[in-house]
Amino acid sequence: MRAALAQPPNTRVQRTRSSPSAPHSPLTRNPLGAPRQPKGMIAGVLIAAFVVSAPARLVGQEWVMAAKTGERRAAEYRFTSSGQEYVVKANGSLAVSAGNGFKLPVSNGDFIETLYALGTGDQVAIAYQAQNDETVVSRLVSLSLPGLDRRWEAQVGGLNLGLPAVASGYAYVTAAGFVGKIDLASGRWAWRQDDLTKKYNRFESFGQPVVGRGFVTVSEDQPEAFEHKAGASLVLDDNTGEILESK
Repeated sequence: MRAALAQPPNTRVQRTRSSPSAPHSPLTRNPLGAPRQPKGMIAGVLIAAFVVSAPARLVGQEWVMAAKTGERRAAEYRFTSSGQEYVVKANGSLAVSAGNGFKLPVSNGDFIETLYALGTGDQVAIAYQAQNDETVVSRLVSLSLPGLDRRWEAQVGGLNLGLPAVASGYAYVTAAGFVGKIDLASGRWAWRQDDLTKKYNRFESFGQPVVGRGFVTVSEDQPEAFEHKAGASLVLDDNTGEILESK
């Protein structure tokens, strides 16, 4: 079952950056035939529009944006971990220089538009946003090393998938109106905050979360793209996910 998000009024084009059945979020079409990004869809999709050739290198426990070549269904994403180069095609096909392979869950007709990766020694975690000309869905997948067996899979909030953060064995993930903390060992959500855009009438996209002692801060990414005069932030309790402050 695919859930649809309501189309925001006065949609503007912003193309300067970007479980088997998962809810998707809608896209609209521009006159040239390419998907038009609603106001609530900038950071996650558009960041990946930069074309680079060298694979992104994982350094310690840090999420990186995979280097992208090509566009839409012809795109490829590359990153390296522990001396191995990983190549992910837009349809989810993953290959490693060592010879192993894996197919990320991507529905027929969808293509990956954004991909982040994290290496932790015994696993590679991949966060990605897949879409077609109408809808969007984001997922997290953990693969064991060296065999690339799937350990777990989790669905993320939706469009505008942001660069995650990692601390103490947890990943902090954002999307449009969504912030969550997930256990990298089990794939279980410690907590998640949904419908933040509906609650605050903003927070369509976030920058990378900042993890402090006992709290997590998430700030809007490019608020002007969504017609907000100034950026806003949320401070959440790291243990419970309770919103402590909105500023």
